[in-house]
Amino acid sequence: MSSTDDGVRPAGARRVQPPRWVTVNLPLLFPPPSRHQRTNTPAGLQTGHEVTGELVGWARTADGAWLALVRYQLHTADEKWQTTFTHYLPAHLVQPVSLVRRRRESWR
Repeated sequence: MSSTDDGVRPAGARRVQPPRWVTVNLPLLFPPPSRHQRTNTPAGLQTGHEVTGELVGWARTADGAWLALVRYQLHTADEKWQTTFTHYLPAHLVQPVSLVRRRRESWR
């Protein structure tokens, strides 16, 4: 099976224009290894915190769940390198930035 981006989208897919700022819950997406497997890797990607990204689209799975198409950056622990990811994430891992800010302010 191959992937094409010829401008034709399935009926359940939507583009978000303009993109919206969201927070991505990386610890749920990339659960940390157990304690005995952890090592300090300065050149390793940081996945233990939330990051801000851009919501650029939505799509439905075959069973009807929503996936968020999000673009975000990951940096290495030593901050010497970064890469940009654009991929579909389960909707529960993504929250609008304004909602996240409101929740954090209510915790104070």
